[in-house]
Amino acid sequence: MCRSTVAVCDVQLTFLLGADHIVIYDWNTSLTTRGVVRHFAARCRDKRRCRVDVIDWRLPKTVDASIWYHGQSLAVQDCLYRQMASSRYVVFNDIDEYLVPHDRHIANWTELARSLDRPLRCGYQFLSAFFDPAAMPASMAQPPVKGDVRRSPTKPDLMTMRSTQRSQHVSNIRTKCMVRPYEIFEAGIHHISKPIWAFLTVDRVDTEVALLHHYRKCVGTYGMNCAGTVDDSTVLRYSHDLALSTADVWSELVNILYSQSPLQWQKERAQMGKLPQGE
Repeated sequence: MCRSTVAVCDVQLTFLLGADHIVIYDWNTSLTTRGVVRHFAARCRDKRRCRVDVIDWRLPKTVDASIWYHGQSLAVQDCLYRQMASSRYVVFNDIDEYLVPHDRHIANWTELARSLDRPLRCGYQFLSAFFDPAAMPASMAQPPVKGDVRRSPTKPDLMTMRSTQRSQHVSNIRTKCMVRPYEIFEAGIHHISKPIWAFLTVDRVDTEVALLHHYRKCVGTYGMNCAGTVDDSTVLRYSHDLALSTADVWSELVNILYSQSPLQWQKERAQMGKLPQGE
């Protein structure tokens, strides 16, 4: 999970992109970030502005050490089956990834799915590009936030709006998918492993239609070519709405977290069964 100061931005941008229900698998967040996300989830439920569920994915050490990357494949499959009866489409992505429409006539995932809809298609696979947060212009950079949220700035870090330089080449291995969950038997991390019927197919989507934005330094594995960068400001069309929505949410969260001491906060979470006393 990312720093607590950008966790709210992550959720809000995902809603702007088209999600109406976000499920977060929490496997190793800090106390601060976990508190921010859970307060945000409670706010959504109380005010019915959105829906955020947090799944406790902290596995026993013996289990975690014996399966792939903290049970990532299992988390994908768990999410698939949880949403199968209630969601028409499900998008799988990591916390530092966003599926961004690049066609200027497509504003969100609903419009994207509608434009891609074809007979006998059960899902869509999107190529990815790296957006290095450290590569942003020095004039736009902000120092990293460390420590307790009570010393955090009054505004969240809109890192995605400042990182507009991406890898020149895209990855056709580090892909993520949008699927019709009721037509998928097994989903992989980067692909569809098995549709429910053999005649169903998955389309690979052109990067001019949509691209998975991966906000981290380019990693030259799995055949990825990290040479060269290009400017890509596509995501800035969400900048105004994101600034407004995050400012509202962040002011609420900061006020809530400032009003609690760390001990009170931890005790409350432990009593709710959300957080072990020893953490």
